[in-house]
Amino acid sequence: MKLSTKCRYGARAMVEIARNHLSDVFTKRKDITEKHGIPASYLENILLDLRNAGLLYTVRGPRGGFKLTKSPDEIMIYDVLFALCGNDLLNVNCVENQDICERSDTCIMRKVWKKMQIAQDKVLKEISLQTLIEE
Repeated sequence: MKLSTKCRYGARAMVEIARNHLSDVFTKRKDITEKHGIPASYLENILLDLRNAGLLYTVRGPRGGFKLTKSPDEIMIYDVLFALCGNDLLNVNCVENQDICERSDTCIMRKVWKKMQIAQDKVLKEISLQTLIEE
């Protein structure tokens, strides 16, 4: 599995925001940028995608920032990665759309890729942001 930079940065940002979930403090984009070395403009787009996916909400103003819409134990890392990467998590297009490859009906590897995708999704759906905070 090869994750895009967007997915890696987004996962780091969500864990950082999850750390502040129970406090009254909103996580500021600047704090994430400084702590994780993520370019501010890039992070802004990532956070917008996560907000549009319903995983974050924002509050404007000097005390504003980002908060999770649910508890960290209810947001799985799969949710974060899927919001940012969509179906590109595995990067084997023929698994989802066999019309892409003319050999998909006879391809022995397609079954392997499908099993890998199922295993990957299972693992990602078992790991919550809370789990990552506690490790």
